[in-house]
Amino acid sequence: MPSAVLVVDIIRPEEKKLWHALSSAGFRTKIVNINQEYLTPNCCVADVAVIRSISMFKSVYSAAYLEAAGLRAVNPSQAILIAGDKILTYSMLKKKHLPVVNSILAMHPQPAERALKEKEKPLIDKPPIGSWGRMVALIRDNETARIVVEHREYIPVAQAKIHLIQDYIEGGESDIRCFVIGNETIGCMRRKAPPGEWRSNVALGASTEPLEKDDELYLLSKKATEYIGLDYGSVDIIKSRTGELYLNEVNGVPEFKGIEKALKIDIAMEIAKYIKSLVKK
Repeated sequence: MPSAVLVVDIIRPEEKKLWHALSSAGFRTKIVNINQEYLTPNCCVADVAVIRSISMFKSVYSAAYLEAAGLRAVNPSQAILIAGDKILTYSMLKKKHLPVVNSILAMHPQPAERALKEKEKPLIDKPPIGSWGRMVALIRDNETARIVVEHREYIPVAQAKIHLIQDYIEGGESDIRCFVIGNETIGCMRRKAPPGEWRSNVALGASTEPLEKDDELYLLSKKATEYIGLDYGSVDIIKSRTGELYLNEVNGVPEFKGIEKALKIDIAMEIAKYIKSLVKK
């Protein structure tokens, strides 16, 4: 019987579903809560480690540590690191000539504020780390730019003081999320921001609807996860009012309850079946 360790820090509905799915797929599965247990080279003897920590850095470190102990991490540590950092993600996708939002990088408050004032608005300003739309700001005027830069300087996290400044793509306060497992995009949904909100995160109350299969969307999502090195992941895409597609973000430890509900697909089981195919190899 193949064995798996499910590495968590907080057990969300997704982790519960993954545990049941792995068990149903024939795995002997152990949950390791890294907020409660320490890791040793012999702590997690298994065929595969399924990395599901909410903290990106805890995910990266636990995946790297268990890889060094000889386990196959899903997702791999390097891929989680790239996907968890918006600047690394942008740079990787740009290097591979995939369509990304025009972006500039400012490492200090003075060039950040200068760029935000000089560039045509509206603009998006975001730090390289973070999820659920936190610290992502829509800049419409110079006063907002000044306040955002000033406030970010008081956040006691070095990465939060770095600014990735991007063109605002008018997409009707909506975006597209696709889910990829292995070499297959299994589906996409549209996320629509709630009234009074421009960010289309489900965590902020966005509504969802399934999208019919679109070859361009499916191929773009597949390429994004492939180039970053993910076994599975979600890909956020912005579609402009004139129809152009722009890769926005890639998620290496994705939540999937929203897209699972929209698509009526048991994503946890699809992930478990893919992991089983890896073990058989």
